[in-house]
Amino acid sequence: MAAKQDADQALLKIAQELQGKLKASLRRFARDQAECEDLLQRTYERLLSTRMDRVVHSPEHYIHRTARNVGIDHLRQQKPEAYVPLDSLTEEELADDRLSPFDLVALEQQRAILRAIMERLAPRCREVFRLNREEGIEQREIARRLGITLSTVKNHLSRAAIIFAREIEGLNAEGVDENAP
Repeated sequence: MAAKQDADQALLKIAQELQGKLKASLRRFARDQAECEDLLQRTYERLLSTRMDRVVHSPEHYIHRTARNVGIDHLRQQKPEAYVPLDSLTEEELADDRLSPFDLVALEQQRAILRAIMERLAPRCREVFRLNREEGIEQREIARRLGITLSTVKNHLSRAAIIFAREIEGLNAEGVDENAP
């Protein structure tokens, strides 16, 4: 028990030293500074609540991965209106010196992966997904606009979600640290 507490304290100390970098990373998942602070606190909570079965060889990587996962979980809980379009960041935002070069490269890679997955969707499925997730249009309105049933809209969204999940899971299996919560 004491060893777990010592490990938790050491991990939390490293996380606190990385606070500035973590905030910069979490900023892309938050609408404002207060929400970013909440995500940072959730990251600390997750780090402390996770049962460690293995030795963490790279605590900084583990902490960053945990923060990223907290941000992704946060976005998943948002309404479609809260989703950020794939290409929504302006050149000024990309040039913002608060984002590290690592973050900029990671962001571009993520955007390229998401665009590639989008291109693999059937045209109508891609259109329904884009209208719902990027433009925040409700399912009923999409059905009305496209002249299809609400059930068809739901099927397209489900199919797109399954394809995205499978593709991202495949990428994770190829080289992403599965030890991060």
